Amino acid sequence: MKGKKLIVCSFAGAIILSILTWGYFYAFGGSFIKIAPSGKNVISDSAPTISIKTLTPFVSLKLEKFKLDGKDVPLSVSAGSTSFAYSTQKLSEGEHFVDVDLLYCCLLSKEINLKWSFVVDTVAPEVSFENFNGVIATPVSRINLKGNTEPGAEIKVLLNGNKISFEEIDSRGNFTLNIWRLPEKENELTLEAVDVAGNIWSKKIPILFDASAPKILSVFPEIDSIVRGDMPVIEVGFEENTKVASANIWVEGEKIESEIDFERMVLKSKPIYVVNGEHEVRVEIIDVAGNKGSEKWSFKSDSTRLVLDISERKLYLYEGGLVKKIYRVAVGSPRYPTPLGSYRITSKRMHPTWYNPNKPWSEDMPPFIPPGPGNPLGPRALNLSASGIRIHGTPSTWSIGRAASHGCIRMYPRDAIDLFPRVSVGVPVDIIR
Repeated sequence: MKGKKLIVCSFAGAIILSILTWGYFYAFGGSFIKIAPSGKNVISDSAPTISIKTLTPFVSLKLEKFKLDGKDVPLSVSAGSTSFAYSTQKLSEGEHFVDVDLLYCCLLSKEINLKWSFVVDTVAPEVSFENFNGVIATPVSRINLKGNTEPGAEIKVLLNGNKISFEEIDSRGNFTLNIWRLPEKENELTLEAVDVAGNIWSKKIPILFDASAPKILSVFPEIDSIVRGDMPVIEVGFEENTKVASANIWVEGEKIESEIDFERMVLKSKPIYVVNGEHEVRVEIIDVAGNKGSEKWSFKSDSTRLVLDISERKLYLYEGGLVKKIYRVAVGSPRYPTPLGSYRITSKRMHPTWYNPNKPWSEDMPPFIPPGPGNPLGPRALNLSASGIRIHGTPSTWSIGRAASHGCIRMYPRDAIDLFPRVSVGVPVDIIR
């Protein structure tokens, strides 16, 4: 009798336990449903699989509604009796919302509504520094860097392979990196940042320690020199240990266009137009560390040039690329032609003395003829770099406009006097036909 009562009690207890267990799973079954991605989870996958699965035994689920970001998901959702899975297309960055209605079956059925969200973040948490242009440079061995990254990210910093510490990143992603002493002139800073989604960003940044300013080695036109032509080019040779941040040239206080030839280490302007006279030039070169090298000097420009057209028997005076005056002249005879080519004025003489060149045509002439009315050179003479050739006045004014000289260029005396102050030693002379 006692054995029967024990069996009945055990059976009744099992039934009661089963009922209580069923009641618990039925009442709290929603707590045993696993979702992925889980609520408020930040993921780096832009096309995640959204899944629902019950962990409760002897329970089945039926999907009645599935919405993603407020839109119904097609019923192509793969389903089983205890789980559902939906492979999404590429989702945009940011938060996404899931709304699911399930029919929960555990002997009896009831509806369960699940709502949750997750965040898609596929962008790596880049680190930036103030005033950063690809290279960190400093004129002192200690630097203080103010940086910013994605809030919540973790950063690892190495200097030349050695880990360094820095102040904690604040809620806005700001942090300060103090390096008390740079060990080398050329250093490498390695940064690695990982955000809460697991996206990784890394970069190696050179840090240059440069306490010396760019050195100006040469300038052209040279100091106090005379430049021929109306479109000179300014060139500045320099030396720099690290990298140039900016380089500029000013002429008469006006900034002009220029560029650096890094192969020759020369700052070179484009051809610039200048009038005759003195010009002040200033150059300033600044390296990435902020060191400044500068130079100021002056040069004189003279765009005057002469062109003799033998066929026209005319001498053209140019200034600034424009014809300022035209003189009628005599040129060399066929027997003693004026040489073609490019020459320059080598000397200027007022009231010149004529010296016998001891040529066949001058055998019957005196050794020299002093200044005066009968002097073959007239009141003024300009010696050219062509041997024995002069531009000069002449008492034989009848020859002007003819090929009648022994190679020289003859001018009316008044024209020789007019031309004389207009040209200087070094002025180019082109003789053409």
